[in-house]
Amino acid sequence: MTETKPTGTQSIERAVHILKLLATRGKFGWGLTDLARRAELDKATVHRILGCLESQRLVERDAKEHRYFPGPMLVDLGLSVSALHPLLDEGRTTIARLAQRTGGVSFLYLRSGHDFVVAGRVEHTFNRGMLNEVGFRRPLIMSAGGVAMLIVLPAEERQHIVERNLRELHGMGIPKLERFEQMLARSLELGYSANLEDVAPGIQSFAVCVNDRCGGPLGSISIAGDPARFPASAGPRLIELLRKEAADLGTKAPGLATSRAHLTMLNQAAMAA
Repeated sequence: MTETKPTGTQSIERAVHILKLLATRGKFGWGLTDLARRAELDKATVHRILGCLESQRLVERDAKEHRYFPGPMLVDLGLSVSALHPLLDEGRTTIARLAQRTGGVSFLYLRSGHDFVVAGRVEHTFNRGMLNEVGFRRPLIMSAGGVAMLIVLPAEERQHIVERNLRELHGMGIPKLERFEQMLARSLELGYSANLEDVAPGIQSFAVCVNDRCGGPLGSISIAGDPARFPASAGPRLIELLRKEAADLGTKAPGLATSRAHLTMLNQAAMAA
């Protein structure tokens, strides 16, 4: 996000951008210098915005470590979005059932523009290498769950998001970006999302999209584990299970994206951001 000529909403746009960046490292936080560099803003501007957000409890600051974190007001505000509660409750029940049935790690993701947010995670044994914890925000192309949403989007919108995701990953210093493109290409060919150790060695995962009532990608559910338990050959069987659960879950999200016009508006806003 480069600095541009001031507009009436620029300060709000910058504050939202910084909040989104803070959400990508909610557990570890950001130092001012790194955050300013990632936001492509000067340190004085970022410091001023952080100070305002901190005063409203939207940001927390660790004075000892000089790091910034998402603040508790974000939780307070999130609780008011009552339409999401049935989806989250049912979604977490669904992934608990999937984890129990398959012995893997199961995730519930929600789409957030060109990103996904981890809304639920269930595992029965600790799995090293799986860093997507609840609350993490990542580019869609960076996981099987995100790719499950990408492959159901119109080609033009998908390409726009992929290009943006790859630019962001490059800016984050993530290596070997072609592996994510490979995962997407494979998934488009298969008709379902398959991560065959593309994201991290020793982890394979399969995912399907959860559609809203208009048929748009609201989120996704996935199952992951080591290749011995989840080989590529198990994909069709796991996808059949996931699709049944996703179809049931999609019917239990009342009041979400109730019109195609509203969904289109949200997607257009995400693409323009």
